[in-house]
Amino acid sequence: MKCTMCYERLQEGKRPACVEACPTDTLMFGQKRELMEVARHRVYSHPDKYVHQIYGEHEAGGTGWLYLSAVPFDQIGFRTTSAQRPIPNTQNSFWFPFRWFFSVSPRCCWG
Repeated sequence: MKCTMCYERLQEGKRPACVEACPTDTLMFGQKRELMEVARHRVYSHPDKYVHQIYGEHEAGGTGWLYLSAVPFDQIGFRTTSAQRPIPNTQNSFWFPFRWFFSVSPRCCWG
């Protein structure tokens, strides 16, 4: 079953269950700006414990998930050659020829 980030709990103002149950604060949930501050503090406060990178800060233009690691990310299977710009921006050249197809009149019927 796919994770829904405990949608029902979020609607009640609670954190996801996995975050609530995590005894080491390894899993965190919140606003990206605040989580970036926590991640930077951890990396800079413990340079011998973490790689000097927050994975997800710039990859694909910044992602919804952030990771810290004690070993380089490529050694644990993370893609380290991904674009630093948002993925939709890399797709513009592919979709350019089809733009007319998606810009038809809203009254058009696809049936």
